[in-house]
Amino acid sequence: MIKYLYNNLVKFFIFVVLNVLLLYIIFNYSRDLESYKILHVHALKYNLNYVLNSFYYEPLFVITYYYLSNIFNFYDLFIIISSLCLFIKINLLVKIDKNHYLSIFLYVFLQFLAFHEASQLRTAIATCFILYAIVSENKNLLFYLALTLVGVLFHKVCIIILALYSLRFLILMIIPAIIFYLFQDFIIVSLQGIIDLSAYHSPDYGKEKFNAILASASITNSFFWSLLLISFFSFLDFKNLNFFQRKGLYTITIGCALYLLFIDSANIASRFIEVCMIGVIPLVCSKEISFNLKWIATYFLVGYVVVYQTTNMSLSILIG
Repeated sequence: MIKYLYNNLVKFFIFVVLNVLLLYIIFNYSRDLESYKILHVHALKYNLNYVLNSFYYEPLFVITYYYLSNIFNFYDLFIIISSLCLFIKINLLVKIDKNHYLSIFLYVFLQFLAFHEASQLRTAIATCFILYAIVSENKNLLFYLALTLVGVLFHKVCIIILALYSLRFLILMIIPAIIFYLFQDFIIVSLQGIIDLSAYHSPDYGKEKFNAILASASITNSFFWSLLLISFFSFLDFKNLNFFQRKGLYTITIGCALYLLFIDSANIASRFIEVCMIGVIPLVCSKEISFNLKWIATYFLVGYVVVYQTTNMSLSILIG
């Protein structure tokens, strides 16, 4: 009883501290606040059908946001959703058996708090679904299918969840991505007579979709290579990974594959690679620290990703 009370008090204290930090970032450095404010204004001014047709956001998010916008003012609604996502994630992160305080530290310093909860509500909700799928001990295929189907109605990145069911599902999703990446010009030319794909493969398409704050979608991106190498080193020790580590590994791997698949569209590719690094947390934190050379290399790469993301956040603050 005392231990249960202590653990809940610690979680509450962490939530309060991080919520204060979250509010500070929202009001000073949020990079996507304006787009949600526009959606809120539309929700008050127009009917649901018009809003659904006016925004590219996934339908379940739009419907939820639409009705909540008629109850709460914009800042209250944004803070409620972002704080709720943070609360859910703290409770999920402490389910990691080993080093759960390190997992919360990594969550903050990998900049999920700043770039998701404080800015991109849809992605913040999506990572709740993905993290829940990672830390869940459920091994039923229907569980992963249902979670994927509901999740993608909030954000398309939840397709990652399907790969967490098993190594076989991961491979079934990766192989088409690699084939498309290697033969995309041939495939697009072959389909050109059936479907008009010119708008999706013009040289300017990537530039048109590119969000300047996001990392450029490039095969030489060091962030991408760091995560790919983390995946590679983890597969070398695959037989020694526990259930949660394997799902963390699957998350990183499928994210890297989807990054390659959508590399011509920087916005989409960057979102996948940004979200998949949540797999780093269970990979590193759900087992005792190892001094094996493969794991030392992995920890070094994780450190690089933390520095990369922290620098990204710092530059966003400096640029304003």
